[in-house]
Amino acid sequence: MVLMAVSWHWRLLYPNVPGALLRLDAERLLPQQA
Repeated sequence: MVLMAVSWHWRLLYPNVPGALLRLDAERLLPQQA
């Protein structure tokens, strides 16, 4: 529940950041999977 609250605040304050973080995570995880 805390994560949801943090995520909500994060989305409210920085709507563009989550997408960038997901993109970085994807770029970080894809090479490991390959």
